[in-house]
Amino acid sequence: MAVSNKLVFWFFMLLTYLSGTAAASFVPVMSIFLTDIVKATPTQVGTYFTVAAIVGIVVTQVLAKFSDKRLSRKFLICLAGASGFLAALVFIFIPFYYCIVTLGVLFLSISSVGTPQIFASGREYGISKYGNSLMFTTYMRSFFSLAWVLTPPVAYLLANNYGFKILFIFTAVIFVVFGVLGRYCMPDTKEMLNTQFNPDDNPEGNGEVETKDNKDDKSASQVATKNEDAKSERILGNKDVMLLFLAITLLWTCNNVYLISMPIYITKELAINSNLPGFMMAAAAFLEIPVMLLAGLACKKFGIKPLIILCAICGVIFYLGILSVPQHELFFIGVQLFNALFIGILAGLGMIYFQELLPKIPGQATTLFNNTVNTGAIISGGLVAIVAQQGSYSNAFIMCIGLTAVASLILFAVRKV
Repeated sequence: MAVSNKLVFWFFMLLTYLSGTAAASFVPVMSIFLTDIVKATPTQVGTYFTVAAIVGIVVTQVLAKFSDKRLSRKFLICLAGASGFLAALVFIFIPFYYCIVTLGVLFLSISSVGTPQIFASGREYGISKYGNSLMFTTYMRSFFSLAWVLTPPVAYLLANNYGFKILFIFTAVIFVVFGVLGRYCMPDTKEMLNTQFNPDDNPEGNGEVETKDNKDDKSASQVATKNEDAKSERILGNKDVMLLFLAITLLWTCNNVYLISMPIYITKELAINSNLPGFMMAAAAFLEIPVMLLAGLACKKFGIKPLIILCAICGVIFYLGILSVPQHELFFIGVQLFNALFIGILAGLGMIYFQELLPKIPGQATTLFNNTVNTGAIISGGLVAIVAQQGSYSNAFIMCIGLTAVASLILFAVRKV
């Protein structure tokens, strides 16, 4: 029985929301979990995030390469759900540092392939049905942010009131539901893209449908030319892709430094409400949703590049604000407006920037963007460990100001799309 476009649309939104919920249920609390429950030292905390990032990059990029060829995206999403479930079991039953930094990291790395595969499928579906994926992908990213509005406060409330085991049981259930729905309910978007719409043959995105019979009528020379073009679209050696990767990595480095340092800075050094970090993350994610939608609309008029540069400038303002606002709950929540502008534009348009630079390999392009987060985590883990050994975690935010400024300068050298 045929499934309506509206139902498929909402299914993609639900699956994206679940992927965000799964991540937001443990990422915001990991530094606290490692510090309070695992009794990890500051150096071990930084090492965990670094190791997790390195393994995550290798695993997700390898799987993404296969996903753009023959490996099913549905299978990878199911695998991601199962691996996330196993990672939660490690956190629950064997909360020892070396188990977490080995088994836990391995399972989490495999689970992290789910989100980029959903977005790659969303791009394929958007192109096949609408001839353009910009707004469809933007809506998906908004639902991902919605998960980060609701889940971090819940995560902190569960951890503080009922313990981390209850929190990770919640995480395990979300991963299972995510994997099952992805495996059995998501459409085969690669097949839809091959048989219904070809963006290379319709570059204006006017929504015309291309049938399989029409494709069979193409001449051998046209097919050969297309294959050569696909081979020429590579990541290594592409100056714009490499510069964009570097700049976006620096921006995510700052965000990761913030996610690791802020909970400890707020709850330990400033001794403010222990639930405040969750509400700060929720406030930023809530504001990110309109930012993403407006950025998607503004992108059509101004282009992606100016908006990405604007987000870096907002990052500088945000980290200055964290250091300079009065140490009160309302001020820390209020300054999240600039964090929302920073992350909302970066997360919403950064991925699309990679996809537009590498349109023939959406799985790899999407995972490349995802791995800017992982690479940023590699850098941030080491930086936070150094800062923590030297003194106050507030020094981490001073470092972020300089990194965001450098990233904004690099972005000027990336070509417009």
